[in-house]
Amino acid sequence: MKSDSNREKAALEKDELSKTIVKLQSRDVQYQHELKNKENLYKKLQEQLKKINEKNINLAYRNSFEITSTLESKGPVLFAGNVFSLAQLYNGLE
Repeated sequence: MKSDSNREKAALEKDELSKTIVKLQSRDVQYQHELKNKENLYKKLQEQLKKINEKNINLAYRNSFEITSTLESKGPVLFAGNVFSLAQLYNGLE
């Protein structure tokens, strides 16, 4: 009788372990699937961010200038730090 009860206990434990293994395998597959989806979403967001940054970089480096004061006969100021005018540069070349 003891051997029969031991066999039944062993069979029950084996069934419980089998169920636990199946649950863990199912959970692992689910987590792997979620991880793959999140990685794909991350890649898409990285691409969107890269496109936005490229647009911003292209806007920042356009070749343009703004004249903030009226032009006089001497011409505009070329270097704000040194305050040279076109006339002064031209006279310096002669």
